Amino acid sequence: MLEYYDFMLFGIFARDIGQAVFPSQDPVVSLIVTFTTFAIGYLARPLGGIVLGRLGDRMGRRGVFLASIFITSVATLGIGLVPTYASWGIVASLLVVVLRLTQGFCIGGELAGAITYVVETAPSKAPLVCSVVFCFVTTGVALATTIALIVQRVLPPEIAAAYGWRLAFVVGGAFGLASFWLRRAFEESPDFAELKRLSLASHSPVRDLFRDHSTKVLAGIGAVALLVVFLVSLRLARQFT
Repeated sequence: MLEYYDFMLFGIFARDIGQAVFPSQDPVVSLIVTFTTFAIGYLARPLGGIVLGRLGDRMGRRGVFLASIFITSVATLGIGLVPTYASWGIVASLLVVVLRLTQGFCIGGELAGAITYVVETAPSKAPLVCSVVFCFVTTGVALATTIALIVQRVLPPEIAAAYGWRLAFVVGGAFGLASFWLRRAFEESPDFAELKRLSLASHSPVRDLFRDHSTKVLAGIGAVALLVVFLVSLRLARQFT
């Protein structure tokens, strides 16, 4: 929930971030550049899924969980604290792009890893635990939208535009670090621990996946892509109205 809160804030506050970090004489150009940076996070997600998923399959889920939430939280704090374009120039813009890439990379491994972890931990309740994971993904998006509405309603317009988005990112990063602290109590999933004990963990999990399940992988990619494009388009349409 917290990681998707962090991830979606960028799109929700796109206009304010664009004015601060990607300014232009034409506000539409500024908004387009900001949305391009928002999209970069999505482009980094498949790579993060492959890299972090491979590490999780070879080394275990717990370490990947801890690393992903910590790095995402630091990146979110960084976006909230980054200086404006007026202070740092193009360096501020590039820094935000790098932090956004980092967010996307870690989120890419987080969701798939979370689903794998809960299924391996409670295989007899796989449908239920998977639905809980996806429920909190949506809850994270709802939380980000709620925080944005509170910021816009409580703060004066000029303060909300200048500092409201920063406050939302800093709060998200702080909660993410708290989640990192809670995750230290995680134990390795029983199924993976058994695979590790028997030395049956795959040494080339990505290759094995595409070799044995390529049709299912492609079907899953297509289905999720259609859903995400539809949902994100609805969320971001408000930026142009």
